[in-house]
Amino acid sequence: MRFSVRFAVVVLLGGVAALSAAERSQQSERPRVPLLSNEEAWDHLPECPDGRDRPLPNWARALAQALPHTTAAMLELDHLYRTTAELDPK
Repeated sequence: MRFSVRFAVVVLLGGVAALSAAERSQQSERPRVPLLSNEEAWDHLPECPDGRDRPLPNWARALAQALPHTTAAMLELDHLYRTTAELDPK
């Protein structure tokens, strides 16, 4: 069993090494997860009285359609953490 796992790792690493520099740069330029536009992401999130004109972070744009309420809660927590001293840094 160990031999097959090692073999798989070697094959995977060999495949990565075989990519040309151009292929690697192309892969790094496009996102691995499809991102909504800022407007589309805001449309999926629950109503927000202010802030719709502000850009969303990429993680929020990636999760807004699938997890709108979770994304909104995480954005609120992020805002709270960055702007107030209510959360202990520890």
